[in-house]
Amino acid sequence: DAEVSNAGAASDLGISGARGVNQVLVEAATTQKQRANELFKEGHYYDEARAAYKKALGYLSTLSHRTDDEDEICNQAQSVRMALLLNSAACDLKQKQYSQAVDICSEVLLREPSNLKAKYRRGIAASYLGNHEQANDDLRSVLHVAEQQNDTATIRDARRELARVKNLVEAEKQKDKSLAKKMMGLDDSPI
Repeated sequence: DAEVSNAGAASDLGISGARGVNQVLVEAATTQKQRANELFKEGHYYDEARAAYKKALGYLSTLSHRTDDEDEICNQAQSVRMALLLNSAACDLKQKQYSQAVDICSEVLLREPSNLKAKYRRGIAASYLGNHEQANDDLRSVLHVAEQQNDTATIRDARRELARVKNLVEAEKQKDKSLAKKMMGLDDSPI
C-alpha cells in the first residue's frame, strides 16, 4: 500500500528511473526545500515559503523503510526533515506564530536533543509567549555550546536574546511591584 503511494508520488513528480522511490522522494523534498529557502529569502515567509516547506515534508511522509539497504536514504531523509521543520519554525517566528514555532522546535529536539537551532528558535518563541524560564534555559544552553565551539555569531545572537529576555523579566517584576503597591494603598496612582 505504501509502495503504491510512493510510486504514485514519484510519478506525480515526473521522475522515473531505476533509482529507488525513496531516493526520488528525498531528492524531490530537497529540491522543494531549496525553492522554499529562496521564497523565505525573498520575504514570502508564511504563505509561500511555509507552504513549500510543508509540501516537501509531505514528500518525506510517504517514505517507506523496507530494507537495511535503505538506511542511508532514510538517514538522509531524516536530515532533510529536520531542516524543513526548523525552516518552518523560522517562518512561524517571522509570522509571530510562536506556539507553532515552540511545537515544531520541540519535535526536532525530541529526535536531536542537542540541536542548537531548535533550542535557539524555541527560546525566542517561548520568550514571546511569556515563558521566560524556558526561554532562558534554551538560550543559555545555546550560549554555553556556542562558547565551547567559539561560534562568535551564535554567541552574539544568544547574548542579545538573553538580554532581551532579562529586560522582559525585569519589566514584568516592576509591573508586579507597582500593582502590589497599588493594591496595598501605598501608591496614589489609580489602578
